[in-house]
Amino acid sequence: RTETIEVLEQLTRLAARLVDLQCLRNWFTKCCYCT
Repeated sequence: RTETIEVLEQLTRLAARLVDLQCLRNWFTKCCYCT
């Protein structure tokens, strides 16, 4: 395994985590609007 691949994997995990946070935030605001 080269260092480049490890860096790419870390970036991919970080991006996935950011997407999850964005989805959670969107879901939360939708729920706030519903009430």
